[in-house]
Amino acid sequence: MAGAPRTLLVTMAAVGSLTAMPTGAAQGSEVGSTHLVNVPSRAADLSAAALSDRPRNGRIAYVVYVDRRPEVVTIRPSGKGKQRLTHNDIYDSGPEISPSGRRIVFQRGDDSVDLFTMRLDGTDLQRLNSAGGVQPTWSPSGKRIAFACLKGADFEVCTIRRDGRNRQQVTDDDVHNLGIDWASTGRIAYTAVSDSDDAEIYTIRPNGSDIRQVTHNTTDDFTGSFSPSGRRISYLGPRGEIYIKRIARGGTRHQVTHSAAETGYPSWSPNGRRIAYTEMDNTGSDIYTIRVSGEDRNRVTNTKRVEERPDWGVRPRR
Repeated sequence: MAGAPRTLLVTMAAVGSLTAMPTGAAQGSEVGSTHLVNVPSRAADLSAAALSDRPRNGRIAYVVYVDRRPEVVTIRPSGKGKQRLTHNDIYDSGPEISPSGRRIVFQRGDDSVDLFTMRLDGTDLQRLNSAGGVQPTWSPSGKRIAFACLKGADFEVCTIRRDGRNRQQVTDDDVHNLGIDWASTGRIAYTAVSDSDDAEIYTIRPNGSDIRQVTHNTTDDFTGSFSPSGRRISYLGPRGEIYIKRIARGGTRHQVTHSAAETGYPSWSPNGRRIAYTEMDNTGSDIYTIRVSGEDRNRVTNTKRVEERPDWGVRPRR
């Protein structure tokens, strides 16, 4: 959320939401139809080599607010086949599908938040007992999970084994490190939110070494997700729009969305061709997908609820 003060960014990230609940947002029913809106073509500066490995796109996991509390849901990119996976009065948020496409990690809790995993159908719920963090993301191998862990008054980047053991702290500084994603290259991206209300994106190795700054702007840049190749990152940038930037030093960026509405939470499709994201209006927010070039905007959900934080998973192999 461009320009949001540090305290607001941190508070909303801790409860799993970076979009405010719109006034008057009401519960609605899933329409199930897909609405297409074409936008003008824009240069994408894409590398065919970077997108050569194209796994099959699977379901999109996201959060829907029911009675003002988030629940985890999955849906096909077409807008069909919606499945609600959690049913309780506790905050369930931040879902991310594993590299195998078979499990989901998410955060659960109100004041005290822990990490859980479950199968893609919502069964086999497992708590990571020693976790205690937010915004989980899988390692490329699926053997570890990175997340934002609270240390004193600040959030740091931590990792943990998928069985809840061997917790390790990656960052150690005096800013809030949030918006975490783990690239196929092995590096971890995060957003450092400083006392001066500046939010910039960095990457780091899982052992805590080789910190590199990715964005250098006067406006807030908040991490979204790495491309499948790990060479680009999508993020929320100036004017609340979604951008794609090359990770390499001096890498170029281009704007993907051009909307009057607030957008957020970009997530790459496994084949690297599209991005899922949240778009907000005065009655709620919905999930959309769009080509990385900025063309072919596709509405996935259509309700008056708040639906946000999409993560686009790979289709499991049989």
